[in-house]
Amino acid sequence: MTNISLKDPRIVSLVGLVGLMGYIIDALLFPVSYELALMNIVCSFFTSLALIFHIVKKPRIELSLSLFALILLVNLLLAPFFQISEPDFSAFYIRNTLFFWVIMPLLGLTIHKNMFIISAILYLVQFGVILLVSKNPFLVNSSATIFLVLIGYLYIILFLLRMLEEAAQKTEKLITELRNNNNELINKREELSSLVKTKDKLFSVLAHDLQSPFMGISGLSDMIKENAEKGNTDEVIEYSKMIADTTKRTSTLFTNILDWAASQTGELEMKHTINNLDECLDETIALLQDHQQRKNITIQRDNTNIEFSSDPNALKTVLRNLISNALKFTPNDGIIKISAKKSKDEVVVSISDSGVGIKSDLIPMIFKMDSYISTEGTDQEQGTGIGLSLCREMIARHNGKIWAESELGQGSVFHFSLPDLNTVQKD
Repeated sequence: MTNISLKDPRIVSLVGLVGLMGYIIDALLFPVSYELALMNIVCSFFTSLALIFHIVKKPRIELSLSLFALILLVNLLLAPFFQISEPDFSAFYIRNTLFFWVIMPLLGLTIHKNMFIISAILYLVQFGVILLVSKNPFLVNSSATIFLVLIGYLYIILFLLRMLEEAAQKTEKLITELRNNNNELINKREELSSLVKTKDKLFSVLAHDLQSPFMGISGLSDMIKENAEKGNTDEVIEYSKMIADTTKRTSTLFTNILDWAASQTGELEMKHTINNLDECLDETIALLQDHQQRKNITIQRDNTNIEFSSDPNALKTVLRNLISNALKFTPNDGIIKISAKKSKDEVVVSISDSGVGIKSDLIPMIFKMDSYISTEGTDQEQGTGIGLSLCREMIARHNGKIWAESELGQGSVFHFSLPDLNTVQKD
């Protein structure tokens, strides 16, 4: 069932129509003076205009009610002066007063409290003038009673208005508190959702970035077993050292991943230092050397002996993922080229491979976390599809950019740019 209030446009139209009919009925059916009948006709005309304006122009409800109220207020204040010489004036005035004090408080409650106060003041002025001009015995004798009743009536109405204002203020305060609580719940829900996504991404990153070193350890363990059975002590010692080195690097890698997880919850500050790209590449490629050697891939460098500002752990995470992807999609005996260009404002690092390439329609999606894209490498290597999105996040935290160029069968080139030291700020 639809709720209808006094401020419903249909009800306001009905109010105007009732007012119009009231003027006409008062002029035709009640014994009133010619002047009063004429004023009722004038009020009917202006009420008709106000009603048409309300229906056609559809102004604010308060404006339409104010127009009806103003016309009615003028009518009720002036009507007694046109009827003052009639024999039944006292009865007319009491009827006019009762109508006045029934209608005006309603308009005051629905439009504004000040309208009721102004109406009360105008009525008191009218009442005093009527007593002086008419000298009607009934009104003079009843003036004290009428005045006391009026004062009591005003007190009750003003009390109700005050109660309504307090109730409205409490309601508004409650609504504000509920809105704030709702916003807080929404923020908590978003925060919880973000934490859940971070957890899921963390597990995916662990699986993705720890896969290569563990595969290397597994391969080296098999080689130790084979050489131990053959009695090749020197090879066993060498492979054991490689396992130890890989384990240490894996431990560092694990720490880096945990730092990334902390960055997702706002707990990790990016610490920019001056880093040498060649040194970062040495450490990264050493971590991936088993994969490189297994596929006999050559990694060439060009102009990589440069220094620039970045967070070292984030930079190594980006290099590790991009080089790992290049190794994954480059066929055996292929070539990977790493180059860098340093200008006044930024450093651009490019990693190109001679692999299978990427479909053009997939390039815009490969950096998005919500787009799961994982393709087997040329040696059936597996991935989770989140390495590039991790790179994008790390580069974004440096206020840098990352993008790719690729053609099927022609290989791919991944570029990322980092601002130079003068434009880098700590997060």
